[in-house]
Amino acid sequence: MVAARNTDGLIDDLERIASSLEDLDLRTSALRGTDVDGRRDRVVRTIRSYLIPRLNEPERPLSVVFAGPTGSGKSTLINSVSGLDVSKTGPVRPTTSSPVILTSEPWQGRFESIAGLECHVVAGTAPILDELAFIDTPDIDSTSETNRLIAEALIDSADVVVFVTSSLRYADLVPWEVLRRAVSRGAPVVNVLNRVTSESAGAVVDFKRRLAEAGLSDAVVRVPEHHLGGAGQAVPAVAVRGLRRRLARLAEDRRQAQAEVTSRVMATAIEEADSLGVLVESDRAWVEDWEGRVQQALRVAASSLDLAAVVGEVAVEGATPRTRWGRRRWLRDNRMTPQTVDEFCRSARSALVAGVATHIRHAVVELGLIELVGIDLANVSRDVSTLVGVAFDEWTGSVQSDVSVLNSRDRPLGRITVMASALGGGDRVAGAMLFGLDRDRMIRESRQELDTRLQVVYDHVARKVIRDIRNAAGAPEAELLAERARRAVVSSTFAYA
Repeated sequence: MVAARNTDGLIDDLERIASSLEDLDLRTSALRGTDVDGRRDRVVRTIRSYLIPRLNEPERPLSVVFAGPTGSGKSTLINSVSGLDVSKTGPVRPTTSSPVILTSEPWQGRFESIAGLECHVVAGTAPILDELAFIDTPDIDSTSETNRLIAEALIDSADVVVFVTSSLRYADLVPWEVLRRAVSRGAPVVNVLNRVTSESAGAVVDFKRRLAEAGLSDAVVRVPEHHLGGAGQAVPAVAVRGLRRRLARLAEDRRQAQAEVTSRVMATAIEEADSLGVLVESDRAWVEDWEGRVQQALRVAASSLDLAAVVGEVAVEGATPRTRWGRRRWLRDNRMTPQTVDEFCRSARSALVAGVATHIRHAVVELGLIELVGIDLANVSRDVSTLVGVAFDEWTGSVQSDVSVLNSRDRPLGRITVMASALGGGDRVAGAMLFGLDRDRMIRESRQELDTRLQVVYDHVARKVIRDIRNAAGAPEAELLAERARRAVVSSTFAYA
């Protein structure tokens, strides 16, 4: 029995869990293709539409939800068990398109809405209705998606589920999915095989076998087939004697049954909330793994960039001179004008921008994030083009400063020689003539500077792609949920002590 003095604290803890679940950012789960949204919504609904109302109203009758496939006879059984003509039956299926509630008059107003659904409530005077409220649901295999969702919402708000099927429909797939859903909550399920005839012995055995194989209770209440005479709304009382006995036992000890059911459903809900928290934490790890993969991929791409094909060799004429006068003549014959340098820079800049943009685009495509996250390659390419252009311009300015030690007439050739060599081309003769023993050092340092500037571009793309991943994945966080789930476990332990 729930201790009243502990109930308020337990309700507060459950409310906090529901709020934490509603606040979860589940975009990563959507990217990963996991059905976390549906599971989260179901736990929230269980807390808000079942546990909190049940704890607030411990004296309320048990909600007995009759659920089953089309034409299984749910409405007829409710009429038969209650002795009242409550829920219409008919040859056109599905017949029950909205929840029909049968309860005692004092509780009539309480059942006008369940799980946010408006219900048609009928008050009756049968003694059993003081302890049990019978709920007729739309068919769970209805072609109407709305009807099935209504049935599932009612099952998730039930104290007891009476699963009704027939000797002809017991093997249908959809009802079994819903049956497992009902059992997974922790609420008791009464399995009813309706319309059993003398030829149904095999169906009864097979139904029990299927229940056992599914890890469910194989206890089955059999309702024999009866001809529905007159209005055809109920079968004789003898036909539903077994079902009446099961329900009567619940009614006789409703308070104990209610405490046990609430405790089990609560444990299941808290466990599921904790499980969702673990999944969300794995989502965060998944995002972090992708971030690391992006950084590594762009880092490897930067280190593997081959610039040799971007700019070709810069050809000069003549063999290496051996004398001082020969060197002067060689430099004079191979002088270049500032216009030539400008043309070279424009060509090299264009080739470098296109080459790096293509290289980065291929690296991003190979990551496989285009469809998953929706990376905008066109936007990435525009950024790369701008950044590579800026990097090239700053680099050429640095090269111009480096060759300022040369004679002003030799500087154009010096700039082209250093730049072309750093880009993977160049002319060793020209480098030797201009810089002597400093040639290799100057070219090496110039290439390192260019690599450093281009690495900034690759790092920028990595950050941009990671930002796109985070925008698409959200911010998975579940520490608060885990803490609140632990608190609810403690509260429920004291409440049910």
